Amino acid sequence: MEAKAEKIALFRYGLIATLVLEKLPRGEMIRRARELAEHDYDIPFSDRRHISVETLLHWRHWPRSRVRIAESRV
Repeated sequence: MEAKAEKIALFRYGLIATLVLEKLPRGEMIRRARELAEHDYDIPFSDRRHISVETLLHWRHWPRSRVRIAESRV
């Protein structure tokens, strides 16, 4: 993996880990995403400092969809 892409992927996964590592009721997942969205972040390769709840919830689905794609290629 390219260094830039790896840094971005690690940053994103670090944020969403609490949303994907355990099965959460929808209300709890949204509550945690809101808490995460309240903070400022040093986002790799970006001038932005905030991440929206919608973005966090979108990223939450990314690891699972990538695993499904990888498994379908085997």
